[in-house]
Amino acid sequence: MASQPQIGWLAENGPKELELLFRAIVYHPAAPILLADNDRRYRDASVGAGKLLGLPRDKIIGRSLDDFAAPGFRPVISEQWRRFLERGEQEGTLELLGPDGGPRDIEYSAKKSILPVRHLLVLRDKSGGTSEYTSAKTAEDSSWGQVPGWVQDYALFLLDAEGRMADWYAGAERIYGYRSSDVIGQHVSILYPDDEALRHLQEALKRAASEGHVGAEGWHVKKNGTRFWANVITMALKDDKGVLRGLHFQWEPPMGKLMRVISGEAFVVAVDIRKGSPTLGQWHGMVVSAENKKQVWAPYGFARGFCALTDGCEVLYKCTGIYNAKCESGIHFGDPAIGIDWPMDISAAKTSDRDRNAQSLAEWLKSPLSDRVVYRRSGDRDIG
Repeated sequence: MASQPQIGWLAENGPKELELLFRAIVYHPAAPILLADNDRRYRDASVGAGKLLGLPRDKIIGRSLDDFAAPGFRPVISEQWRRFLERGEQEGTLELLGPDGGPRDIEYSAKKSILPVRHLLVLRDKSGGTSEYTSAKTAEDSSWGQVPGWVQDYALFLLDAEGRMADWYAGAERIYGYRSSDVIGQHVSILYPDDEALRHLQEALKRAASEGHVGAEGWHVKKNGTRFWANVITMALKDDKGVLRGLHFQWEPPMGKLMRVISGEAFVVAVDIRKGSPTLGQWHGMVVSAENKKQVWAPYGFARGFCALTDGCEVLYKCTGIYNAKCESGIHFGDPAIGIDWPMDISAAKTSDRDRNAQSLAEWLKSPLSDRVVYRRSGDRDIG
């Protein structure tokens, strides 16, 4: 889900930004996931799809489902796809060509309109296959219950700055049970079962507004009153050129972050703040973009931040721990003791009050809490 104050802007730009986020989500899974348009052409593919089809992702994207089918099965695909677009959901079996050119049966689950004119296909080799995903399965595991639920469907929707539904897509309708006409204009709180869940929601919205996006998990509630456990990414649209975030860190649970850019370009930084470290206060930064596909890993014990170098910059984090507001803090991005060479005038940076008023590294090291973030040699049991 995403938030932005101008509904007209959100309706125009929201689907494009959500597609970038969704592509980033489906890029890594070992499960074979494909994103297709109405003409059955693939717009994106997971690593697992490449392994199942025996081709790198860039050789899959832009091609049609028919290109991978046994010649005699192609007319069947056309008819199945027509029925799928009419019904919105479909499961079945495709006869596709394997890497060796021989036919093989591939189960599929298709869900319509995860985003406008973007349809989700999850594949599964009925024979058990040899991909990383299917090799762990036995030939008897033929039910879709064996496929992780989080890859089978996605509820994507847009919120305005006040938390009201601005747009609601088919996946959200399937998962929550509400039609678009039921929820547009309603507050997102209708999807949360109690006050505690709402408190976590408000924290997520605030963090997303400050940091660009945030991941969380917790209980959600469907229209019929049943609860389910959901993994949620909340993304604020969007970080403009000149925005600066950081330097943030968390000590409990220990959190490292792998950072990459899915839209635009950013300067991404990691700073060693571990007490007793031989590299304490040293920093590493690099330009990361959607085009160069570089990533920055900030382990536990490192503070991290970024500045957006282009309009429409989106930085995506993969975290090793769950967010804990009581055990996280920040260090000022302009601390001269660290001396980060930001590629911008930080006096003119667009930043939050929290980041602007953050403590210095010296102040952090004087705090008793800094004893929780200590450098340990590689032979020690706990590595800070």
